[in-house]
Amino acid sequence: MAKQQRTFTFGLSEEELLVILGHLKVNQMAGLDLEPYRALSAEQAAPLLAAAERALFARGFLRRGAEGRLTVNPLVFALVGACIEAERSAFLSRAAPQRVEDTYYFHQSGKMNVLHTLPAAGIHQFLAVEEARQQAQSFLSLLELDSLPEGGKAVGQRLATAALTEARQAARDGGERAAGRRLKAAGMSASAAQALARSLAQPRFFHTAAFIARAGDLADGFSLLAGAGGAWLLTPSTDEKDDSVLVETAAAAAVARRVAAGFGLAEN
Repeated sequence: MAKQQRTFTFGLSEEELLVILGHLKVNQMAGLDLEPYRALSAEQAAPLLAAAERALFARGFLRRGAEGRLTVNPLVFALVGACIEAERSAFLSRAAPQRVEDTYYFHQSGKMNVLHTLPAAGIHQFLAVEEARQQAQSFLSLLELDSLPEGGKAVGQRLATAALTEARQAARDGGERAAGRRLKAAGMSASAAQALARSLAQPRFFHTAAFIARAGDLADGFSLLAGAGGAWLLTPSTDEKDDSVLVETAAAAAVARRVAAGFGLAEN
């Protein structure tokens, strides 16, 4: 019988999250936009944060500790803390026509595996799962790999980042033919340029993934484009002196292996 995986989840308003971070002596985290609050004076911010603190106390997320001081509920402390002091992080931004772009923040710290999302404006949702494998499975599901071919040898080449950016803009402004001309000028074969241009002009989605090590270094990163001309994996060079992107046909199995490595999982 399969083991029942346990999860724990809760939501915080942006003001409540700011209060929690204040108790943790931290003033920033991935996914938190502080710009609206920087525009407020101390007098304007104080009642908002005071109301958020009362709400947290009423929910049991803040408790009275020694000497009457408020302390953060240990479980809330653990989940939010895992997002701040992560050993591994993975970020996924998803974009598609007629769909609001959304971003997902995955964090691993010790035995904590936490997904941080923003399901609505000003609302932060935290979900803890038992295993990193569960996180990787969620990440793969969000990547929409079911629309990709399962396997096959990748075919592609390197392009200057600027050329690819210009081709994307050309697709938006002038359509498939304009993008194709720009890609062929950058050195792509006619057939590959035509297929990539078609996907740029008629995209189904454009998702971007990044995997971060504890030191803050980018361990891996790629974008996944799916459209009328097929699916494409776009990987920027890790060499600071090499401003290019590896553009290759995408297969689900290859993407899944990179995601597994990003979450520190051995290949099956």
